Amino acid sequence: QAPMCLIPLLISVAFSWQPQIMEDFAAIWPLLLANALVAFVLNVVIALTLKRLSALAFVIIGLLKDAVIVASSAAVFGDPISAQQYIGFSVTAMGIALWSHLKIKEQRAARKKPTKKTPLLPSHDKKEVSQDQK
Repeated sequence: QAPMCLIPLLISVAFSWQPQIMEDFAAIWPLLLANALVAFVLNVVIALTLKRLSALAFVIIGLLKDAVIVASSAAVFGDPISAQQYIGFSVTAMGIALWSHLKIKEQRAARKKPTKKTPLLPSHDKKEVSQDQK
């Protein structure tokens, strides 16, 4: 994806190049480097997160992140939240709660299922039955 984005950027730079660009770059290169490092770390964290979580869980975390960003913006900067945003985030919150409930229910059901290691009858019952038959 990055090489394909570079092509139109290079074309636009060729038509809009000014000598001031190099001076600006020299002044802010540490910030650009820090931004690139943060982007790289973000990609590594995303890859590790996807390795441990399902894709659906990752999407739900992203929706929760969006809700937190909007709520933080409203709290810190006083940005208004529209009725449409309230409704959208309420539906999102209900969906997350429903998904969590179903996931927990599924995990409980999986724990209750007998495994191959769990005998249906305790071993001492078998001995008693076999001794009674003798």
